[in-house]
Amino acid sequence: MAFKNLYEILNVPFTATTADIRKAIKHCAETRTVELADLQLCVKTLLNDEARKAYNIEYFKEYPKSLEEFLDEGEQPVEDASLKENSTNNNAALSTNKAVKKSSDSGLNIITVVIGVLIIFFLYSACSESSEEKERKKRMGTQQQKEYILNSRAQENVKSILKDPDSATFRNMVGSCGEVNSKNGFGAYTGFKRFMAPTPILIVIEDEGQMDEEEFDKAWASCSKAEY
Repeated sequence: MAFKNLYEILNVPFTATTADIRKAIKHCAETRTVELADLQLCVKTLLNDEARKAYNIEYFKEYPKSLEEFLDEGEQPVEDASLKENSTNNNAALSTNKAVKKSSDSGLNIITVVIGVLIIFFLYSACSESSEEKERKKRMGTQQQKEYILNSRAQENVKSILKDPDSATFRNMVGSCGEVNSKNGFGAYTGFKRFMAPTPILIVIEDEGQMDEEEFDKAWASCSKAEY
């Protein structure tokens, strides 16, 4: 099967960002200037990071001049802030690419092309977010996991003392605190009540005589504001 230059089909450079490629695909679809099968191939290949990396290796085997011209420019185009933050690494990688290029006066052989492609597209695909943003998301993920565990344990603790645990409905969960509504011994729902249930032996439900109203409100205020 003949190799298809998908970049040429979309009329974009091989350095085009994912957003640029998406716009080009949309434009071609709206204007019907590209066959549907080719558009589907572009979507499947160029909008998938792993598929695009594999395609680019084949692309530079077919068009090694493109990579050579790109390396001769001396500097990669910076598309967003995250790449700017890694400009030092980019420059180092470009220096490595140039050294590889100069090692062969007769042109780039296949091994050189593959190495160059892998380095370039690692820089394009890696660090799509700033290190600060990644760290923030990591913290959020850890926070959500802790919250989920605390919520689940508290709900199980509360169910262990209810008359009809299967009827329990929870809402407004914050850590080990929340509100629960369940059926009493007569089969009627009691309405939502606040609770604090950090351990199986420390379970306090509102208006059940375990704490007076003022003490409960103070404890609830601290519980609902706690950071886990």
